[in-house]
Amino acid sequence: MHISATGSLETIRRTLWIAYMLGSLACASSVDPTKFQDVTAAASALRADLNHGGADGSPQFDGLLQRFRSEISALEDRTSGRREGAVLDAYRRASENYQYFLRFKLLEREAVGGMVLLSGRNRPIASRYELPMDNRGGGRWVNRKEAMRVFSDLAEREITTAASLLSGKQ
Repeated sequence: MHISATGSLETIRRTLWIAYMLGSLACASSVDPTKFQDVTAAASALRADLNHGGADGSPQFDGLLQRFRSEISALEDRTSGRREGAVLDAYRRASENYQYFLRFKLLEREAVGGMVLLSGRNRPIASRYELPMDNRGGGRWVNRKEAMRVFSDLAEREITTAASLLSGKQ
């Protein structure tokens, strides 16, 4: 069987075109870790605050969370590709969970024996995240420290996901 030079050339062109397209896709799905340096540093500061400031975090936790949210906002229109979008989404979910952590932290004054009565916006949040609730006196109560632990753990999981995506492990 004889293959003409034209057929061979066409096969080479197709192969090169496919290689080019696959290379383009690979580049488009890569993540630039330097783009996420500031948000990663802010996430690390929150983690360190919880590790060193106790389960409730330090009095600076709120400010650290605001910085984290600000760094996430700064990247809103600067991501490119699905992987970078996934990293930013993981950081957003971590931020939301830390916000809920802070919400239950601030309910300390309302706690009775470590339990808080769920009212207003706290009740749907507790339901959405399936926090263990007690029914007493016509209301639903949740253990404040347990709620804080759940949200802290969820935030930690999202930050770990972001780190894995940044390192190319996911």
